[in-house]
Amino acid sequence: MISVHVADKSFADEPVLRDVSFSIDPGACLAILGPSGIGKSTLLRIIAGLDEDFSGHVTRPDRVAMVFQEPTLLPWRTAQDNLTLTTGIADPDAIAAMDEVGLSGKEDHFPGQLSLGQQRRLALARAIAARPELLILDEPFASLDQARAQDLLRIIRNFIDRQGIATLFVTHSETEAAALADKTLRLGGTPASIMA
Repeated sequence: MISVHVADKSFADEPVLRDVSFSIDPGACLAILGPSGIGKSTLLRIIAGLDEDFSGHVTRPDRVAMVFQEPTLLPWRTAQDNLTLTTGIADPDAIAAMDEVGLSGKEDHFPGQLSLGQQRRLALARAIAARPELLILDEPFASLDQARAQDLLRIIRNFIDRQGIATLFVTHSETEAAALADKTLRLGGTPASIMA
């Protein structure tokens, strides 16, 4: 089980998060909703272990993969290299992960040759290839049109169902939360805490 308790998180003495506590069971998907700037991405970075400057504790598995708001790909490496170099997987596994997200035949393309939707799929393939026990998604559907967002949502839902991994994602969209998550929490207030 993933257990999160952020008693306090501040930036330059400006409180951002206070008394944020929840847990995620294996195989469950939790969505966190809230307006821009409320602290959702900060919370995800804490949970992922990328920000340790907070009061509280997080219990998480060893294998964590995160899909950031921006694809964060290596622009000078091919799509396949973006998977093998960052996760250590073999070429056949990288190709299988790319197939899983609908990027068959794009292995030798560089990120700049891919559309934004394809770059987001590649970032997701990298996360899938890592075989995480916890998948963290930071607004994975942002700036995608509805059709591409729905397609990516379907891919993520299939992966979660098949692998049975715990998943945490933030979104502004009630529709996305309802389609992907088993449970939804909302951040609000100043400093932000769980409202519902």
